[in-house]
Order: sequence, then structure tokens, then C-alpha cells
Amino acid sequence: MQNAEGFKQSRIALARGEAAEFLAVLAEYQSSQDVTRRRLYLEAMEEILPGVTLFIIDPEAGDGVLPLTQGGPAATPAAGP
Repeated sequence: MQNAEGFKQSRIALARGEAAEFLAVLAEYQSSQDVTRRRLYLEAMEEILPGVTLFIIDPEAGDGVLPLTQGGPAATPAAGP
């Protein structure tokens, strides 16, 4: 019985914590929707795509094409002309 009661109390505490976290995010979202939406998206991507190398390309810095090489993530980009 004590194990069951302990499990019950831990589940209740977990649910209350998750609800409090949700309400905090909701309050942030209501005060600044665009910023909160972007932050939540970026946090989700960090969680979903661990270990993925990210390349951010400035379209004004060149032709907008990233040179690709064979060899995977450790490969050095090919030298341009």
C-alpha cells in the first residue's frame, strides 16, 4: 500500500509541475506571441535534431549555394574558383 501511495503522490506532483510549466509558457505566449513561438520552435528543433550540423547561409553573401563535398560532416568544404 505504501508503494502505491508513494507512486500516486509522485504522479500528482509530476502532473502539477507540468501544469505549472504549461501555465508559465502560456503567460509568456500571451505577452509576446512571436518571440515565444520562435523560442518554442527552436527548443523543439534542438531536442529533435541533436548532433545535426547547422549551416546558416546569408543570401546576400554570395550566390546562396553551399558547396557540398563527399565525406560526411567532417569533410572540409571544397575551395571555390
